[in-house]
Formats: sequence, structure tokens, C-alpha cells
Amino acid sequence: MTYEELQTLLTQAVEYSNTGNYDEAERLANEVLAELDKIPDDSFTLSIGEGRGEDSLPVIGEGRDGVIGATQALRAHATRILGVTSTHRGNYATALKLFTAALNINESTHDREGIAKTLGNIGTVHWSVSDYPYALEYYGKALALDEGLGNKAGVAIWLGNIGHVHAKLSDYPRALEYYGKALALDEELGNKAGVARHLGSIGNVHNKLSDYDRALEYYGKALALDEELGNKAGVARHLGNIGLVHRNLSDYARALEYMGKALALDEELGNKRGVAICLGNIGIVHRNLSDYPRAL
Repeated sequence: MTYEELQTLLTQAVEYSNTGNYDEAERLANEVLAELDKIPDDSFTLSIGEGRGEDSLPVIGEGRDGVIGATQALRAHATRILGVTSTHRGNYATALKLFTAALNINESTHDREGIAKTLGNIGTVHWSVSDYPYALEYYGKALALDEGLGNKAGVAIWLGNIGHVHAKLSDYPRALEYYGKALALDEELGNKAGVARHLGSIGNVHNKLSDYDRALEYYGKALALDEELGNKAGVARHLGNIGLVHRNLSDYARALEYMGKALALDEELGNKRGVAICLGNIGIVHRNLSDYPRAL
């Protein structure tokens, strides 16, 4: 395959991952890695400044010969995609191994954008296992790199993720501050996926603050955007959160309706973490209804 063909496969893999189709994302990333295993590491090189189209990989640092190590860039990108899908599936040890491998490649090729992405991905693994100091450390490093590069899309992601950490720590004013900054950047960039993500996060804070009307407002906007984008993972997340609001309002029938839809989507996606959360929340509803056998 040519460099362009492999790059196209990785672009498609990212799209699948972003919309929750992890099986297809992994299949394409593994296909690229298998193709790269057949060729030498210096098979593809790009002159500085080339390959900067909308779907291009990040610019790789200048090497000894003034060219870009595109082959290794493809390998790091594919490995990072597998790390992301492993994180979504709850396979955190595997994800850390994959991200570490990608980071080693990024650092060896002086790929600053790749380093930022991978550091942030490692931060998300730490966030997922409730290791919040490490999550903030890695997100902070990623944020600083992308701010230095002028990469607004990356800055928006890390601001939002820092907001997640503060939300988990119940520091809701700071969480809303970071979410608001991230939302404004993604609105400026026209990034609907990012906008949906931040709207949902703001909805989470209002739900925690028992401001249920505003929570439903933000969740509804986020749900509509992710449905438009075909982002099943986002749709599942928002449906589950709307279910939580109805549970908090003691509207258990509607809570079970929304949680059931979220559970079905997460099962379809193979999202183990999402399935576990949905099952636990459905159990709480049955407990609240005094249906203890079903709750168990």
C-alpha cells in the first residue's frame, strides 16, 4: 500500500473510534500495522511541510536528513488508536502499554503533536482508574505542548479533560470553568463532536448540583448533536445520563427506559465500562422500587 492509502485507513479508524465502532477501528489499525511490518522503517518520507491536508498526520520533527519519518508516524498513530479503543473497552493495562509504545516512537521522531496526544491519552487512562493527580499531570503536559503549537483542537480536548478531573473531585466551579473554555474553543472551530462532549459534561455538573432542568437541557443538546454525527458512544452516554436525571426525579419508568437504551448501545459497542455503569444504575432503580431480587 502507498503512504496515502495507509493514512486514509487510519483516518477512517479514527472516525470509527470517535463514533464508538471500536471493532472496525481496531481492524483498520491492525491492518495498517500488518502492512508496515512488511516494509522497512524508511520506506516513506515526506519533505518538511508536506502532508498537511485536513486529514493528514501531525508534522513530524525534522530528522538528520531534513525529512519526516512518515513510516514511524503511521506506526505510532495506529498504535495510539489501539490504545484508545482499549481504554474505551476498560483494558487499561493494555492501553498503557500501547500508549507507551506510541510515545516512544513519537519522542524518537520528535513528533510534538503526537507526544501531546499520547500524553493526554495516558492521562485518560489514569482518570479512568481514579488516579487524578497523575491524570492532571499528563493532561497539563499535553495542554502546554498544544498551546505552544497553537493547536486549538488539542487545547480544547485537554481543557475538557481537566474539567473532568475537577468534576470527579467535586470542584464544580472549576469544572464548569474548564468546560466553558473548551466549549468556546470547539464552537469557534466548528467541532460538533467536541461541542457535544462538552455540553454533556456541563450537564453532568448541573445534575450533580441537582439543577435537573438545566441538566436535561444540556444533555438534550448533546444527544441531538451526537445522533446527527452518528456517534453511538456519545448517544449511549447521554441516554444514560438522562436516565440518571429521571431517577433523581423519582421518575423510575423513564429512568429505566433511557438506561435500557444506553445499555443496549454499550453492549453493541463492546464498551465494558459503559455496560457496567448502566447495569449498576438499573440496579439502583430496582432497589429504589424495592424490587430487591432484580436489583441484585
